[in-house]
Amino acid sequence: MGNWVSPPEARERISAALQAIDAAHQVLRDTPSDLAGNDFRVEVAERLETQERTNRGLMYRIFAEIAEPPD
Repeated sequence: MGNWVSPPEARERISAALQAIDAAHQVLRDTPSDLAGNDFRVEVAERLETQERTNRGLMYRIFAEIAEPPD
């Protein structure tokens, strides 16, 4: 996996990343795309789909670690 970090540092880093994701989602929800054009919206849809797959993989990892803790 990645580099070793202490449990408090891991919690802090993961929480900060999740807060950044939440903030980014808020921007996406609040920003209209009507004038951006279809080509741009297709690009956004593709990126969101890729991110959804990445998020699903991360979610599976977390659930696997809950079921069989690595420590």
